[in-house]
Amino acid sequence: MRFLGIRWASLLIVGLLLPLPALSEDVPATLYSWRGSVPQDVFDRYTEVYGEDLIVDSFMAADEAEARLALKDAPYDLAVLPIEVVPRLLANNTLQPVKTQVAALKDVAPTLHLDVFDALLPDVSDYVVPYLWGSTGMIIDVPAVRARLPNAPLDSWSLLFDSKNAEALADCGISIVNSSQEVLALTLSYLGKDPNRFSEEALDAAFGTLSQVMPYVSSISDLHYSKLRNGEVCIALVWSVPGVAPKIEGFGEQYTYVLPKEGAIMWSNVLVAPRKREPSAHLQQLLSFVLSEEVFERLAAHSFASMSPFGEDVALSPMQHMLKAEIFPTNQMQRLFMLEPLTGAQKHDLDTRWRRLQIGRYQ
Repeated sequence: MRFLGIRWASLLIVGLLLPLPALSEDVPATLYSWRGSVPQDVFDRYTEVYGEDLIVDSFMAADEAEARLALKDAPYDLAVLPIEVVPRLLANNTLQPVKTQVAALKDVAPTLHLDVFDALLPDVSDYVVPYLWGSTGMIIDVPAVRARLPNAPLDSWSLLFDSKNAEALADCGISIVNSSQEVLALTLSYLGKDPNRFSEEALDAAFGTLSQVMPYVSSISDLHYSKLRNGEVCIALVWSVPGVAPKIEGFGEQYTYVLPKEGAIMWSNVLVAPRKREPSAHLQQLLSFVLSEEVFERLAAHSFASMSPFGEDVALSPMQHMLKAEIFPTNQMQRLFMLEPLTGAQKHDLDTRWRRLQIGRYQ
């Protein structure tokens, strides 16, 4: 989902980790995560604590990670994934239970909600550790939009999905994140349909709407930070990671990130453990490191993500309170929904249609 193309301010790690005994395995611990999601000081801290290197392999799209982890015996100790991907990997028997290992750790961040998926996705819950949270909404250059559409509501997906509005905004730049399920779910929500019911009729309606808008879209991209930084777009369907960056970093005062009234997405990146022929000698150590309060906080701040969208977590730092307020505005939480997992066949059909739309072949 969700940590691409962003330049981050540096934060110092504070506090101490209690080191576990060094491991003798020749291959270093390996984490698989979004590109740009692990800052150098975390690598350095791991080496300082454990006396060995940490390898981080990266991906730029969830589909890429899913394809890699669908292979048997993937070469990673720990991986980061969107929660909706996990059931398809479980169907391939390529993940191992991991939550019990975290429950056995003594020192983890107090904001960790291990039981959050017990009711939502009970078949998945034992195989995931809740990690970082965000939303998928809309960012608007308010003056640019007002100059072209003085009376348009700024809290509605109609700014993007109404083709007349899209035509009026085309000259100042429209961008959409390259994530088929998210875009289609939000289009369905705009149309007043169930965002998680991907029937043929619903998909026809959603793609019909998108086909009318696409002539005015300047980019389908995962790299929105630079576009916002350079003022290249006046409206974008984005992950909250770049969506809140102008406010947090203090640039682009004209931009506002909103969760439209028709609905927006709450997403969750989770930690999973690939199933291996031989048990991982690094898994528990890597979990202990990543989920320790100091490192968890650092990774969340680096990614402009929330450690906890739930309730009033008094343990949150000032930075996390600020991020939570921007990503999950209290007065807009009722607008959020989570994506439900698609089957492999549903995902294939959706991606085929999405690709045809991108290359202009959707009828």
